Amino acid sequence: MNANFTGVTGVIELGDFTADLSCQDGSVVLHVKQPNRFGLTAKATIPANMQFKIEGRFKPEVSLPKEVHQAAQFFGQADADGYFPIKF
Repeated sequence: MNANFTGVTGVIELGDFTADLSCQDGSVVLHVKQPNRFGLTAKATIPANMQFKIEGRFKPEVSLPKEVHQAAQFFGQADADGYFPIKF
C-alpha cells in the first residue's frame, strides 16, 4: 500500500507499507512491518464485536518534513530509541 497525506505544506509521501492479514481466534489480525518511511510496526486486531485494538510503534525518517515529526508528539513521549507508542 502506498500512503500519503496532505499536510500544511502539501502532499507528503510516506511510501509503501507491507502488512500480513490473518485470522486468529475469530478475529481479523493485521501486522504492519518495516521497512517503511514511517518506521511503523503495528498489530491491529478486529474481533467480531468490532472492539478493535491497535498496538505498535513508529519513528518517522529524518527526511520527512518537520510537520510530521511535530505531529508524532501527539502520540506521547518517544522511547530511548526514538519510537513513539501506538495503543488504541
